[in-house]
Amino acid sequence: MRFAHSVEIAQQSAEIELLIVAGVLGLGSVFLFWRTGRTWGAFTTLGLALVAMTGAFVLPRVIASPQPVPSSDPFLSITRPEPGARVPAAQPIEVAVMLDNAPLTKGGRLELLVDGQPRETSTSPEFQVQLPRGEHRLTVRYVPPASSDERAIESSIIVTGE
Repeated sequence: MRFAHSVEIAQQSAEIELLIVAGVLGLGSVFLFWRTGRTWGAFTTLGLALVAMTGAFVLPRVIASPQPVPSSDPFLSITRPEPGARVPAAQPIEVAVMLDNAPLTKGGRLELLVDGQPRETSTSPEFQVQLPRGEHRLTVRYVPPASSDERAIESSIIVTGE
């Protein structure tokens, strides 16, 4: 609810009711204690009023501070083997991937390509593949379900079979 004495700070409403009340009570108390000769009461009340006035501007910003929004874009990364790894030739090696924000259970799938040629399709984030000697590009592609409007994404690394 917006009041007539509200101000807009960086597109967020900051109520200044606390500022008005603290100012009136603080100054009134200071004059009251000063007239009665109790200067400690005047300074204590003035300090509390300053804290309340500061809180009127700081609290709305702290309470309404924006929180980071997690990304909902699909993310794909090959986690095993590491890029540039030397792997045994002509022996099965495990290729593992990390896939975030993309469903494999609803018709999405992963495809493994070696040097641009399809080798395997899976709904699991792990593959087994044998590589001949030499340098090879391993690519894993996420293919979204046909009913989805997502686009395919892929991740590639270079490994050497020895």
